[in-house]
Amino acid sequence: MDRVDSQLTGVLASALFFKSVGLWFLNGPTQENRELLSKVLVYAQEKALAKSEIIQVMQEKLMTSQIENEYGSLFCLGKDSVSLYESVWKTGLVMQEPRDKMRKILVALGLKVSGISNEPEDHVGLILYIYGEILERMYLERTNVCDAKKKNQQIELLNFLAELESHMDWLSHLKNTVDNRQGYFHSLLITMSMEELSLNSLKR
Repeated sequence: MDRVDSQLTGVLASALFFKSVGLWFLNGPTQENRELLSKVLVYAQEKALAKSEIIQVMQEKLMTSQIENEYGSLFCLGKDSVSLYESVWKTGLVMQEPRDKMRKILVALGLKVSGISNEPEDHVGLILYIYGEILERMYLERTNVCDAKKKNQQIELLNFLAELESHMDWLSHLKNTVDNRQGYFHSLLITMSMEELSLNSLKR
């Protein structure tokens, strides 16, 4: 595999990482999401997004009821839940300007999230999923056509990635709050996501 092929494969793997983590935060520990996340953790270990022994512990816990309990205690307690919405973290209220900006991005991309989730568009799970969707588009376009029009589309998609990254500048605060609630597994997921975001940003 040459360097270009390796880079393209890396883009697709990163896309699957973000989409899988996004679905986890949206829908929780369903059987399908557990299986997807198990594959994501293998990728995370290969990319050294966390220490191997830590990822091994995460793999062991993934199929247990401990993960259901942790997810529920963090995100399913009504008003006592840790918020997963950008608007809440930045304004203190749900469905504010960050949600509206995310809606505009989705319209510009021609993406509909109704088949993915009914959550507001600034839910961290949707933001991560959309980020992965853009990476996947970039992979497919670069492997199919290489004319000037497609190059312009690549530039446009890169701009969307940068814009989405600005919608995730609050993840460190989310991680700290999850830490304070003893959400070990989910804190690590957030940490790995931030690390992968940083790596993607550096590549540009």
